[in-house]
Amino acid sequence: VTAQDGIAGKVDNTIVATQPEYGLSKSDSVRVDILAPSISVTKVATQETVKKGDKAYYTVTVKNTGNTNLYNVSLNDTFDEGDRYILVSKLTPDQTATYTYHVHTSKAGTLDNTVVASARYWDSCDWQSVSATTTESVFVADPKVSISKRAVTGNSDLRTVNYTPDLSIPYEIDVTNNGNVAL
Repeated sequence: VTAQDGIAGKVDNTIVATQPEYGLSKSDSVRVDILAPSISVTKVATQETVKKGDKAYYTVTVKNTGNTNLYNVSLNDTFDEGDRYILVSKLTPDQTATYTYHVHTSKAGTLDNTVVASARYWDSCDWQSVSATTTESVFVADPKVSISKRAVTGNSDLRTVNYTPDLSIPYEIDVTNNGNVAL
């Protein structure tokens, strides 16, 4: 019987041997623990959109969702500014650990951020590993605008024009959104 059979926890296994002709019957039982190690990780950004140069804040929660102790639980989060590595010594079944931290945003666009939780467990004869991964995306806004203004004179190369006080001065104004967000 294995955890892959859909059975986890304490399992009683009994064998019975009989020989009806002589009236013999013997049985023996053993209780075994079927391990079902499992880990989950969630990552939530406090804001879906941040301005370039600002900090993006994240909360990461790792949970032992299995039925055995997990050891050397680690969170590895990779950012443009380098990796963030957090080590938790042990998580018992159903125990969680939560961490909140921030990163500086230096590039505009979508920041896809993946965290990997991994741990080790003892399966009665050797150390084994279990892991989980999740990704959280934050949009890094980079608002930019350019503007140019010129007097309409018929000669587009002129930046200075002489007009008399009784004339209206027509202007052309060009406004361009050079950023990655609507203005």
